[in-house]
This record gives sequence, C-alpha cells and structure tokens, in this order.
Amino acid sequence: MLSNEDAVKVFRDGRRGNSKNIFHENSRTLYSYGYHFILAVRLNTGEYLINGDTYSSSTSRHTSLCIRYLQPNVIIPFSALDQVTRDHHLIEIVDRESDKYIPRTRKDPETGELIEYEEHRLGAAVIKFENKYYLSSIDDGAKGQGGYFLVELPENAQTVENAFDILFPKELNENQPHTRQGEFFFVPTDMKTTDLLPMEPRFEDKNNIARYFPNAGTGHAHMATEIRHTGEDIYVRGTIRHTEHKMLKLGKIWHRVYVNRAVRSFSAGGNVD
Repeated sequence: MLSNEDAVKVFRDGRRGNSKNIFHENSRTLYSYGYHFILAVRLNTGEYLINGDTYSSSTSRHTSLCIRYLQPNVIIPFSALDQVTRDHHLIEIVDRESDKYIPRTRKDPETGELIEYEEHRLGAAVIKFENKYYLSSIDDGAKGQGGYFLVELPENAQTVENAFDILFPKELNENQPHTRQGEFFFVPTDMKTTDLLPMEPRFEDKNNIARYFPNAGTGHAHMATEIRHTGEDIYVRGTIRHTEHKMLKLGKIWHRVYVNRAVRSFSAGGNVD
C-alpha cells in the first residue's frame, strides 16, 4: 500500500498504485476516499485540473499534494465546472495567473495574541470547452473566502486580462466614474426621484437588483435600499448588500445600474480553498 504522496506521484507518472485514501483506476482521474470527490484530472494536453472545492481537512491535504506534484495545473472548483461539463479532460487551458497568498492577521481567541498567516486565493484562468471560453476567478471585492465565479464569455479570450476586459459593460468607459459589486456596475447620475418610476411589486424581494437582470450572475440577491426605473433602465441609491460582498454605500445620488457581459455564470457549491 502506497503513501498518499506516492499515490499522487504514480498517478502523475502514469503507473498503477493506490494508497488507502487516494486512488485512480485510469490515467485520467484521481479520487479522494471515493468516487464522490475527484481530486484531479489529467487533461488531453498533459496539464492538470485540480478540484478547488473543500470537503474535509484530510481531503484538503490530499489536494495540497496534487498542487505540489501535478504540474502544470489550474485549480477550479468542480462544483462550478460540472455545470459546464463533466468531461473534464476535454477542457483546454488558454491562460492562467498564479495563485495569490495575501498576508493577514487574526487574534488568538485564547491568548488575544495577533497571529500572522497567509490567505490563499485562487489565481484566475481562462479555459475553453467546445469553442466556448470561460473565466474562472475570485472577485477581489468579496468578503473572506467568498467571491468565486466561473463565467462564460461572450467572445474568445486569449489572456486573463483580455477576459476581464471583455466582461466590462460595453456602454461604459473605463474612465467613467463608477463603483462595482460583483457583476453590477453603478454610475452616478443627476436624476431626480421625480424623474423615476417606482418598481411594481412583481417580486417579493423587489429591491433585489438581480431580479431585473435575469442573465446576470447566479441570481444571488444584491439588495438596494431604493430602486426605481425609467422603463428601460434601472436606478438605485442608498446601500447595496450581498452576502459575499462588502456593503456598497451609494448615498442619496441615484446611480444607473449596468451589468457585466457574461453569457452564463456558475457559482461553486461549497467552500473554495
């Protein structure tokens, strides 16, 4: 019986051999404990996709071994990727950025001492499947370990930077003043309340901006203090709240809402390491 480390290495080398907890039955897929959790997939190009979902502390240690020994790799939560395809080996990696390790401090609950640590953030990647291009990344404006997203792009992208440029709303100039929360962009205007129409109570959560942009994001609530419209355009003011993002303060000025150009969006099913 192999050690977990050697089980990852023999998978990398195309040989047979399993540990008690890490195993593979073919050259494509490596599992942790059972078929319910895929650790890594060897792509047709010889590169690796590593599952960024967290399941347990022991499985996270297995994932760390894969990151170390299966190179080159891209880490993507399979709970999001499975919504695109379960034929993971057919994915092509177009471009990638390195993972980030952000210095943080936390207080020890027993001693009160400040402890320094590094927060792991997945690097962005552009992948391709069946002639469609996708961007996998973490939203820098998200709170804590949240903010992962996988989106289908409206056109081809050859770099991560190019993918982010493609997502930016066409109606906006990047130099135009705006603030952002997730997929939504907010541009200050000189509109008066009397210029705008109140929202009809079609939805119980009528102040949820995502209700009025059905193709935006995953539909998770972005709740505005006030929301109005002109018949075509949506305007908000006050605060914008979302479970994974810091509260956005827009004040008393009405802001026009724009949304990014993602064709479809997929969120991870659980925590992302």
